[in-house]
Amino acid sequence: MKDVAGLRGTYWKASLLSGATITAGLLLSLPVLPLVLPRLFPPDFVEPLWTMILILTPGLCVVSFSVANDVFYLVTDQMGVAIRLSLLGLCVNTAQVAFFAWWLPTIGVAIGLTVTCLWSLVHVGYAWFWFRRHPELQPLEAS
Repeated sequence: MKDVAGLRGTYWKASLLSGATITAGLLLSLPVLPLVLPRLFPPDFVEPLWTMILILTPGLCVVSFSVANDVFYLVTDQMGVAIRLSLLGLCVNTAQVAFFAWWLPTIGVAIGLTVTCLWSLVHVGYAWFWFRRHPELQPLEAS
């Protein structure tokens, strides 16, 4: 409780563990999906669905490393930053999803959603920056 120094290690461990686990699951499921999709969907759906899966998977892999962002903002009393970054992301991502949807009507929204997922890197980057600016919160080295 209130161990912000311990938060640093826990934040990175949780982020890496969740991201690695979810990414591994997504990547391991990709080879199986071409065998399963034709059994679950009509033939006309399979190819467009597979295309969407291939477009969305990278974004989902990236966003899977964001499990600890909310806790970071709450514990470090940085909710104002979280709100500002999220509002900026709303503006940027709404514009780019609209652009991709207009430019590529069949796959544009999927591309826009993948780019939106990449926005989560902004929050991870802010956490990294915040931890670097607060060396007094670094865990003590074992002697």
